[in-house]
This record gives sequence, structure tokens and C-alpha cells, in this order.
Amino acid sequence: MDADFSGLSGLAEKFSGSNIVKCKFIEAGMAGMALKHNKIENSDFSRSDLSRCKFMSSNLENSDFVGCDFSGSSFFKSSILDCDLSGANLTNVYSKWGYIKKVNLSAALLHKSKFEFTQLTEITFSGELEECSFVNCDFARVVFEGAELSNCFFKNAKLKRAKFISCKTDRLTYAFMKNCKADLSDVTIVAL
Repeated sequence: MDADFSGLSGLAEKFSGSNIVKCKFIEAGMAGMALKHNKIENSDFSRSDLSRCKFMSSNLENSDFVGCDFSGSSFFKSSILDCDLSGANLTNVYSKWGYIKKVNLSAALLHKSKFEFTQLTEITFSGELEECSFVNCDFARVVFEGAELSNCFFKNAKLKRAKFISCKTDRLTYAFMKNCKADLSDVTIVAL
């Protein structure tokens, strides 16, 4: 496609079924957009409003979503590969039957984010994770480094291969993580 849509708004539901390759959507207003069967590759969505968007059977690859607002968005049977989501707002994001690999989440806001039947691979979680839920998720080469997990829920999550380095958590979250076979030797229980 190779086009520049930076700063535009009112784009909702205009791109379903499209290949979005080498495009720019910098600071674009795309709230409420529904993307079905899309391939987004090598594109830049930095600082765009992607709140309340629905990504269904879509693939996001090698793209920048730095500082984007994804609050209230959902990902259903979608993959996010080699993308930069640093500084993104992922509040109330919901992922089901997804695949997330090599995604930069530094300084991303994870609050009430929910992941179900999602494969998480080669990701580092740091900072605060509040009221997040991981149900039937598989963690491969995932690192929680300096993370503070409060009121997080883990059920049937495969945490055996995840690493926890200098993390802090509340007592209930610790119990959920322990039940999922996590190595908690470098996790401290604190009142968060």
C-alpha cells in the first residue's frame, strides 16, 4: 500500500480485509475501527488513537505502535509479531486465541488487561501490571523483570518457563503464580 494517512480521523471500518504495508498512520484517529482479516506490516501507527478497536483474524508484524492508545480494544485470533508497543496504553485490552511474540512493552500501561488462550513468546514485562488476567496462556522465554504485579489472576497458565527477576507482588497474585508452577525465588511479597 505504501501510503501516508498520518493525522487523519474518521477511518473506522475502512480497511477490513486489506494488506496495510509500509503505511504511516502517525497520530491518526482510528478509535472504534474493526479490522477483519488484515495484514499490517512495516507500518507506523505511533501515537494513534486505536481505542475500542476490534482486531479479528488479523496479523500485525514489524510495525510501530509507540505511545498508542489501545484502551478497550480486543484481539481475537490475531497475532502481534516483532512490534513496538512501548508506552502504549493497554488498559482493558482483551486477547483471545492470540499469538504475541517479540513485542516491546517497555513503559506500556497494563491495567485490567485480559489474555485467554494466548501464546506469549520472547516478551519482557516490566513496570506495573494491575488487575491483569492470564487464563490458559503459555509463556515461552517470557521475562518479568522489576515488575510489580498487583491483583493479577493466573489460571492454567504455563509459567514454568517464565522468569521472574526482582519482582514484587501481593499475596494473592503470588499464590496464583505458585499454583501455575512459576519459579518465585526472586519474587517478594509486598502490600501493593
